[in-house]
Amino acid sequence: MVYFQYSLTICEKYDIFDNVNMKRDYYFDNLKAVLIFLVILGHFLLPIETGPLCILKRWIYSFHMPLFIFVSGYFSKGVYRRGHFRWDKIRLFIGLYILFVTGIQLNYMFLDGNAFDISAYWDQSGAPWYLLCLIYWYLLIPLVNRIGIKKGMILSVFLSLAAGYTGWIGDTLCISRAIVFWPYFLFGYHCKKEHIAFLCRKDVRLVHLVLFIISTFLLFHMAGDFRHELRLIYGNVSYYILGNDYQEGALIRLILMMNAVILSAGIMSLIPQRKLPISSIGENTLPVYILHRIIRDVLSLTGMYAYLPASSLGILLVFLVAALALTYLLSRKPVDRLFHTVLKAFYLIS
Repeated sequence: MVYFQYSLTICEKYDIFDNVNMKRDYYFDNLKAVLIFLVILGHFLLPIETGPLCILKRWIYSFHMPLFIFVSGYFSKGVYRRGHFRWDKIRLFIGLYILFVTGIQLNYMFLDGNAFDISAYWDQSGAPWYLLCLIYWYLLIPLVNRIGIKKGMILSVFLSLAAGYTGWIGDTLCISRAIVFWPYFLFGYHCKKEHIAFLCRKDVRLVHLVLFIISTFLLFHMAGDFRHELRLIYGNVSYYILGNDYQEGALIRLILMMNAVILSAGIMSLIPQRKLPISSIGENTLPVYILHRIIRDVLSLTGMYAYLPASSLGILLVFLVAALALTYLLSRKPVDRLFHTVLKAFYLIS
């Protein structure tokens, strides 16, 4: 009974980014609302591998997860303090990872006739990877605190660039993505409010917007010629997909990292700091992140993509409406309460 009460408490405390009991920061609520919308839109676009929608998908993926992870790092400062972890938060994400993988596998089993793949718990390429990587990044915070900000950032970037030369790491335990995306988490972890305020200054915003436009233009213009190189944005493949050019992999990844920073800074500089109608969406990103992927899989496995319009514009409009609808509906209070009821039941059973 005591364990259930403890689990019930930790299930109610946390959003995917931060402690919901903290005073609301409308800037980050607005940013999280935009990001979760991009996550959903990107997942709808994921099966499309050709044409302008594929380029749009890769533009979204080139920065939305790095920025997503940056925000998570920003709100992780309380995970480890005075030599003590917030083990309750780490346990929560372990449970969420297990539930997320289970939900996806049940979809495949009942809707696609596949056997339940137990290996998906340790060989994961889908959306749950982010939850497992968060646990790794949390556990590495003491190491980073010990060696300092500069050494920690240098180490993380070096490992991120070097990871691509190791062909054996990939989706197993999500190790590749944990290494590749670690710098963005640390960047957020060490970021302070004054850095955000500086980014949102009018003169600085103009610079970032110009760089954002240039970077976006170059990516859309060159995406067709660098189709294989852009696959590195997913973080779970080695440089050997580049064939004989694999030696240039680290340079390509470094360029993609710089592109992610430029696009992220451009998006962040545009986010209003006052309360908006979308601010409430940013308060409840956890159920949106998990449930939208399960719903998208249901739609996909029941033949949704076969009924899409013929034109790219028509497909985009359908996906925009679907992403907007799911972003709004899954962030509502009744869904949030139902989601946390299921989460509490899981902790009671386990």
